[in-house]
Amino acid sequence: MSLVINIDRRSTLSMDRQIGNQIRRAILNRELYINRPLDRPQQVASELGIDVNEVKQAYQTLINENLLVLDHFGHYKVKFLDAPNNVLINFTSVFEGIRLMGLEPSIETLFTEVVKASSIKNCPVDFKSEKLLHIHRLYLGNDKPMAWIDSYFSLEVFPDLDQKNFGNQPSYDLFEQIYGIKPGQNTRIFGAGLASKEQAQALQILDKAPLFTIDLFINDQYHRPMELSKAFFFENFQMEWTLEVNQLEDFY
Repeated sequence: MSLVINIDRRSTLSMDRQIGNQIRRAILNRELYINRPLDRPQQVASELGIDVNEVKQAYQTLINENLLVLDHFGHYKVKFLDAPNNVLINFTSVFEGIRLMGLEPSIETLFTEVVKASSIKNCPVDFKSEKLLHIHRLYLGNDKPMAWIDSYFSLEVFPDLDQKNFGNQPSYDLFEQIYGIKPGQNTRIFGAGLASKEQAQALQILDKAPLFTIDLFINDQYHRPMELSKAFFFENFQMEWTLEVNQLEDFY
């Protein structure tokens, strides 16, 4: 577990409550994600110099709150899945999706170039006569290829974006940090296709293997067109959701 737990021996709170509060906060703040293992109680107790029963009690409280689960191997893992509100409408980040699957996400940038919007087939009218940054990125979970995304970003909304180094950083994090821009309303078209040779090689699948696709058109928070993307996934990209009725009201 990457979470560092601190104990205040002068506090009126019991040791187990202090431990539980810190782990609970990390889960609810999405610092610890579903299926992420926690250190064994014996290890935590040894590092903190406290009775192991204090740690076990903290873990049991979180199990009772449906935040943790104890598997049949005796490992404590995060159980709680904090998906964004109205996930069917607002969810846009593949990086976040991989993390919600309990995997460690990473990104490889394969290709970038500046193009004219008029050269793009089926380009939305809003992007006409603009210069766009064209970028191919490979998304991985635990170092295994999960998705290929072919994106175009507006250089009017993101000046000098072609000079930036994306590295392993999710594009939306970069946009918010440098430009103060967040994704807003988005339109998605779901479909299917076959992997090209380049995609098959990058995703480590057979040539012309079936792929699930999403055509994505995103405006920023000021309703300006910021991104046009096509995402390609194959069968190992799967998420299960439990949604309450009130989360679906706006969707319908």
